[in-house]
Amino acid sequence: MAVADYRQQLIALSPPGQAWNIQRGSDYTGLLEVFAIALSRVGDHIQTSLDELDPRTATYLLPEWERCLDLPDRCAPANQTLQQRREAAHAKYVMRGGQSKAYFIKLAERLGYIITIDIYRPFIAGLSRCGEALQPEDCRFNWRVNIPGNRAVYFRTGESAAGESLLHIVSASELECVFRRLQPSHTDLFFNYQ
Repeated sequence: MAVADYRQQLIALSPPGQAWNIQRGSDYTGLLEVFAIALSRVGDHIQTSLDELDPRTATYLLPEWERCLDLPDRCAPANQTLQQRREAAHAKYVMRGGQSKAYFIKLAERLGYIITIDIYRPFIAGLSRCGEALQPEDCRFNWRVNIPGNRAVYFRTGESAAGESLLHIVSASELECVFRRLQPSHTDLFFNYQ
């Protein structure tokens, strides 16, 4: 809140009587002005501190988030922007184990990629339907991750840091590394850049 709002609240909370002169310019309102300035600073500091509790909005505590989450790891590209560092910290912070297609799609989304995954299965008489692709038996555990090209990271006010480039083109090497590290042990991943 603004200093004027705090001053109005303090005046409204003052007890009635001649000892509490709430006329503008009095010693009492001067004292309330000092309290209002201090309360406004504390309020601003609290709001800033609340932003640091979430890795998606952290700035001052982002290095601490990265230290606790063991970032940057071997999958992190060199020279990450502030946005990419925040996305990586958030993705690792909320990451829970999983082996499903939906889990990996959501993980990619948290890293800033919109992907699709094709899971192949062989054609089995009695289970497969007419019109399905004829796949060989050895394709059973193949996943194809479809990535629509490189990712463009644009400079954003409030999310990027001073001195960063206005446009940063990022290949999906980070995504490939994370997926290969977390892929189910029985699967083979193939990446298809469209």
